[in-house]
Formats: sequence, structure tokens, C-alpha cells
Amino acid sequence: MSEEMVPLTGGGPATDYNAPFQVTIDAGAAASGMINFSVNALARISHAGIDHFAFGVSVLVGNTIPCTTAGLERFYTALSTAPVHAGFQKVLWFGFGHRTPIQILTGTESGCRFAALSACLAEVYSVNMAAGIMLEFTRKAIGHISDSQQNALPSRLQMTLLVEKCAGIFSASSFPLWAEQYMSFDREAVVGQHAWRHGSNRTRRTRGVASAAEIANALHAIMDIRAGSTRHLTLIGVADAALIAAIGAWLLELRVILYTSERQQDDDVWFRNFREEEDPHLTVIYSRQPTGSALVQRDRTIQISDMTALFKSHSELEPSHDHVVSGRVPWEEALERTFGDTTTVLLSTRKQSFASALGSAARIFSALNEGDPDVPRDWLRAGTMYFPASHGADFVHFAGRRFPELADSDLCRQALLSANAETYQEACAAFEESLSDLASWCRCKPCCQIQRDSQQSPEGQGRPVSQRCLVSLAVTIIRLIRGLSGIKVIEGLCPTRKGLEYIDKLQQIRVARVAGLLDAQDVSVVKIIVERGIWDLIWTEASPLRFAEYLFRASQFADEEEGPGVSASSRDGICFYLDILRNPLAEDPTALCWVNVIPGHIQFEGRLYNRVTEKTTDLYNEGALWKIPSDCVPSKVFRILERCAGGNVMLDVTDRTGSDRQPTLEVFIEVLRIAEREATVGPWIVVHNISRGLGRIRCRNEGCNESKTITGDISKVIEDRPVQTITVGKSKVSLFEDDPVSRLVVASNCWEPLIQREECLACSVSAGCKQVWKEFAVLCRLQSIRPRMIIG
Repeated sequence: MSEEMVPLTGGGPATDYNAPFQVTIDAGAAASGMINFSVNALARISHAGIDHFAFGVSVLVGNTIPCTTAGLERFYTALSTAPVHAGFQKVLWFGFGHRTPIQILTGTESGCRFAALSACLAEVYSVNMAAGIMLEFTRKAIGHISDSQQNALPSRLQMTLLVEKCAGIFSASSFPLWAEQYMSFDREAVVGQHAWRHGSNRTRRTRGVASAAEIANALHAIMDIRAGSTRHLTLIGVADAALIAAIGAWLLELRVILYTSERQQDDDVWFRNFREEEDPHLTVIYSRQPTGSALVQRDRTIQISDMTALFKSHSELEPSHDHVVSGRVPWEEALERTFGDTTTVLLSTRKQSFASALGSAARIFSALNEGDPDVPRDWLRAGTMYFPASHGADFVHFAGRRFPELADSDLCRQALLSANAETYQEACAAFEESLSDLASWCRCKPCCQIQRDSQQSPEGQGRPVSQRCLVSLAVTIIRLIRGLSGIKVIEGLCPTRKGLEYIDKLQQIRVARVAGLLDAQDVSVVKIIVERGIWDLIWTEASPLRFAEYLFRASQFADEEEGPGVSASSRDGICFYLDILRNPLAEDPTALCWVNVIPGHIQFEGRLYNRVTEKTTDLYNEGALWKIPSDCVPSKVFRILERCAGGNVMLDVTDRTGSDRQPTLEVFIEVLRIAEREATVGPWIVVHNISRGLGRIRCRNEGCNESKTITGDISKVIEDRPVQTITVGKSKVSLFEDDPVSRLVVASNCWEPLIQREECLACSVSAGCKQVWKEFAVLCRLQSIRPRMIIG
């Protein structure tokens, strides 16, 4: 068998990767591990990070996948329209398209078929699980290989690296939405919490999952339908059976029907994609039990065993997300599709209470953004969300845009009314009252504690067992809106159901902890929604980058340590990166902190990497991050800025292998002057310190009056220079002109510099003096200082 590598239908970036070349693959030779490649082909396959033997086997297996023209067109469209983002100076690339290794794998039609099936599996399972299924599928597809020659198959690692290149192709398409719609025929309230570390000894019913071998066997069986060797197939099983039906409809154009019960009555039909007078190709029946005689069977029937209990027992010792079956949910129905009837209750029966809680939270976040003196200092310092839609009225409007279920006019009106509360204390009181009202209706154990009421409902939960806690769901929605306000998502990419559930689980833990402390201590429930508000549950917090990973892949555990220094990561076909890697010279400091989410991978010189980090320094130590260092404004900052006046910046990229043996990039922003490097800046520490420096300055008309003394002291000593140091009271204050280059240098080397936005300089300096800092830096607008210092 000889196939010529050709560019994909629909086009793509014109690169040397699209040049055709010949690969000769013989089935008999492949069985013995002998495949002929030209030197050119071998070099390009190796450069793409693909094992040459695994590549040859994938082309061979692809011939056994009878995708229809429409199925292949869906694949070509998804790949040709997949976005790609260029990093600063086009050194790094994020997504698909620019010399991406997937262009090698999809250079032949059979390779496209293999990639399409792998991409479908990677949308629902982790790459590791999808690779296991494809390895078993390969074993079935090459059925003539004897047991003694099984070592001729690719290894699990080789297959994982191959499937990894395919992951993410369908992420922004409708396939993951199809898959979740099909799999929801099991009507399970939870899809993946059996892999939860905390409380793993508690048995909880979750979506069923089968073994890789049985899934592969069923996949191979549906190929026979399109090939014509099987007329009709019946699958009996759990969510995996519905996923196989979704793949059959997406790639093979099969007529499928799903039954939610073994009775197979008309009222048991969950979904069909054909007219009633037509006969189905594939029938799927939901059942957790072994096949019984009551089942109406015809033609070929395959039972896909439910292995959930086995995987759950293993997850107690070593939790894993490999055995979680979850697709994506559309933004328009994300809350109802994930949280079910509880969402309906919250947004209808308890709409007023939820609207008040939403608006009060928006006002509380405004107080955090404005540095309100009534907000605890630790909360102000821990804040990370200073984006336009992260607080105030914009928070309410963004909620309706991001989740159309929240766009109800009455809900928005009440929320905006609560968001306009006069003071922070009023907002806190309204928020507590709203949660108390929700708790009075819910009456689960934490809700009774919130009400300081020991009497639970007769049912023990106050509502049907399947219903979630109303307070936890309200908090989850608020935290989702807050987190999403700093995330840029490409059109078509929706959140995963398991990701939404994961974030909800974190909020359940936070609600339960605060509720348990209310009787013993004077604790405010506002702690639940504030970053680092509950210090003994720091592991439930997440940086904006990790939050995006939870939501769009849900492939991380909350209690796995989030290593500092990571400014981009790629996992299971979804790439997450901070905007500083795209434009470090943005005028607005908050623009550097945006998180971008895009299907694809991190690419550098045609190779794929798992994350972008920077060199470790003392500033990255967790203790050092929260402890004031002895030298808050190092003298080298002044020397660097003096030499770098009028200079420019560039990215310095070095590849290495991380401690977990994953391919990693070390990235620095070099500050240059006359082609000589004057300083190196770490992207992550810049973003970290910018978020710490915003929102800590309180400035209004009365605020300026309070700072009148400082204003007079500054006016006496200020000079017309971009860098200067003044003494105010007992504090040594270093003032730096806030331009893009100086911001990078100061934020990278100084400890949490204050950043002046709309506030006056006097209040900016006063904010540091009030905290009795002996030395601190302020990034400010010195060129316009004198007009702003005039007090009316």
C-alpha cells in the first residue's frame, strides 16, 4: 500500500509541511515491524514528534475506518478552521496550523480517518484513556497478527504521543455537544466525581464507564455496519455506548436510536436521528445490569460492561480522571444541562434571592477593585481579578452574556439594584440575607448551619436526593462568572460538564467549611466568594490560568500543587496562555493578565510542548510571595531603567525537560538597549505582581482630602524625571513612570509595586504609607502629576 501525503481539503497555512511525499506501507511488513520510508519522510515524521512505526500503523488502521464523505468533511472543516494565535514576535505559536505536527499525520486520507476517530475519543476521555482505546482498536483492526507478534504493535507510550497530536481538533465543533447530549441518556446527576481525592471513601453514584478493550470492541463493530458486513447492531451499556453512537453518527452517518430503559417503549426513546419509518443501523439501550432475557434483541448484540465500581475502588488509592466520561455543554444551557432541576428552582422559584446575591457579590467585588478600607487587607492583597467585567454593573451584564440563562430581565433588574448598594457593609448584609433565604428553602445540613437552625427537613436534605444545595449552586455561578471575566475563549469552545461539576464540588467544600464555623466564630459568609477568603482551604483556590484548565478540560486535581512560574500550559488538546506572551508591551497593565483558551498545542520550531515556565528565583517561593522581603526595591532596578531608556524587548526561548519528564519551554522577556541585553523578565512574575499591585489604592474626592498632607510633601520634592525616590513620613517611596518597558522591569524585580490607574498619586503613595511599608514602589504617570495634584 502506497499513499501520497497531500494538503488537507479546505486549506491551511502554507508551509513546507504541506509538500507531498511517498510512504510505502505493506500490511504484512507492518505486522513484522518493517515499514519503508524515504529519508525525507522519516526526517519530517521524526521532527513532528511522531514515532515512525506508530505513524505507519495508524495509516494501516485508518484503512479499516470507513468514514463517509460527510464525516471526513466535518474533520477537514474542523481542522482547516482551527484557530492559531501567534505569540510575541511570532516566536511561539498556540493552537493548530503553523507547522503543526498534525499536518504530517493527516497528510493521507487513511491518516485523517485515524486522526478523526482519535480526536473524537480525546474529546470525551483523557488522552491517556483515548490512547488505550485506540491501541485496543488497533489490535482488533490488525486481526491477522498472531499472539506471538503482538509486540509488533506500537507501545502504549507511542500511541499516547500519536493520539495527543489529534486531541483538540473537534473541541470547538459541535461533536462534544453531540456526545454529551447522547450520553445524557443515562440521566446521571454526576459524571465524574468518583475520581475525587477528598472523601473518596464515600460511595456516590456517577456516570458509568467501561474498559478500554470493550469500548474498542464496540467501535470495531460499528465499522462493520458501514462496511456492509453487519446490517444492525445493538449496544447495551452505559454512557460509553452512547458515545459510540455519537461517533457512528458523526463520522459514519449511521442511523442511531437511544433507549433509556430495557423496555424499549416509545416513551423510552431518548434520541433518534432518522424518521420513524426508517430502520436504525445502531440501537443503544441503557443498562448497568448484565444482559437479561427480557431485552428485545435482533441481529448482533454487544454488552459493554459497567466497570465504574472497579475504577472507583482503584481511585480511592490513586484518583484519576482517565475514567471520566464527559462532553461539553452549550453556553446557552450550560447550567441546566449540568446542574439539572436545581438550576430551574434557583432561577425561577428563588429568582429574587439569587438576583440579590448576584448583585451584592458584584458590589463586594467593586469594593475589592477600589481598595475599600472596610475590606480586610488580606483580601485586597489576594485579589487577582481586575478586569472590566469582574465587578460592578459590568459583572451583572457579563453574567447574562456568558450564560444566557441568566439574561432574564427581572433577574438583571434586581441584580443591578443590589449592585448599586451604597456601601460595602450594605452589600455584605444583603449577600448574607440572600444566602440565608436560599438556605431556608434548601435546608440541607450546611444550609441549616448557615441559618443557625439545627432542625433539618424530614427527608434529611430538604429536597429530592438528586437535587443540589441551592447555596452552593448560587456560589458556584458567582465564582464562575468571576473567573470567566478574565478569560478569552474562542467562538465555539464550550465548557466541559465535568469541569463545571468540579468547580461546583470545590464550592460545596467551601460552603460546608464556612457553615461549620458560623456557630463557633463570628465568620462572614462573604468569605466563600472572595479569593483566599478561607485560608485553610487555599487548595480550593486557583489562579486564572488553572481555573481555565478546570473549566475547559477538568484534567487537574485542585489539591495538586500549582507550581509557580507557569505562563502557558497545554493538556489534552486545549492550550491556555497568559496574554503577556502575546503582547508584553500592552498599554493597559490588566491586558497582560488575560487568559486565552484555544484548542491546540504550544508550538516552538514545529515541536509541541506541555507548558511554558521561567527560571525559579526566591520570589517564586510560596513563603517569599507572601512575606515582605528585606529589599523591596532593589537598586539594580534603577540601573536597568537608566540603561534601557528607549530600548525594546524580545522573547528568549529555551527548551528543556521538566521534572516530570514533560517537554517544557523556559521563556524570558529580554530588555535590550542597542542590541545588548540589559535585563531578563519572567512573564509569570510580572502578571503575579501586577495583580497584587492593583485594587489596593482607595481614591475618591474625600480620599484626596485625606491625602492632603502627602500631596503637599510630594509637591515639594517631585522632579521632572521618569525615575525618582522620595521620602514620605517613615516610608521610602520609589516612583516609576508607568510605560510598558519600565512596568516589565519594575513588576519583575520589585515586591508588589502599587499601580496607579484613575487614582491620584497622593492616594497611591498614601496606600503604601498606611500599611506602614518602609519601602515600596509605585508605577505612576509622572508626566501628568502636577495637574492631578491640585485639590479643589
